[in-house]
Amino acid sequence: MPASPVKPKGAGPRPDLPAQSANPHLDVVDRAPPVKFQEIMRDGHATIVGRVKIVTPSGHAFILRRLDTGAISLTTMFRAAFPSASDEAEKVEATWVRANFDISGANRSGRSRFAGTWISPEVAKYLAKDYRLGPIIDALSDANPDPTVVYRKSTRNTQTPTGSPAASATLPTPPATTTPSQPPAAKRRREESPSGIPV
Repeated sequence: MPASPVKPKGAGPRPDLPAQSANPHLDVVDRAPPVKFQEIMRDGHATIVGRVKIVTPSGHAFILRRLDTGAISLTTMFRAAFPSASDEAEKVEATWVRANFDISGANRSGRSRFAGTWISPEVAKYLAKDYRLGPIIDALSDANPDPTVVYRKSTRNTQTPTGSPAASATLPTPPATTTPSQPPAAKRRREESPSGIPV
């Protein structure tokens, strides 16, 4: 028997999405871009992440899925769909999603936790219609890494998968932003992704 379709609980009206900030490049996407995989290392704990690169007016963004829970990053979906939206618009959307969908277990706690809001593939597919990301989220949800590919373990902020050509993108190493004598930044910059992958 097929699972029931995901629906919001009805906890408050659906906030308007920032249509003026919509990514115009999504209007010309005729097929989903390839899903690439990489291994994120944090304090000795490895998590495989799938990512899709989306063109934006100012460059590109990545939509992320963690393979251990299957969850997709709502934060990266929103930024790919509405790249020039304000932090406040992103916060309003995330608050509504948390109030209307069960997202427990989508992220992890402790060393395995990634920043941002993470949702199940079913919730991501529900929201993808309004974000104009339908085929992209379908492809990301269904993709699995090639078991013959070996992913190089990397530092906390930089991941470089190796193996097949489909998994050979090299990401730049961001400059260090803190030292032991400096406190961490109070707010994450918008150009940083929830997993620490530079976008």
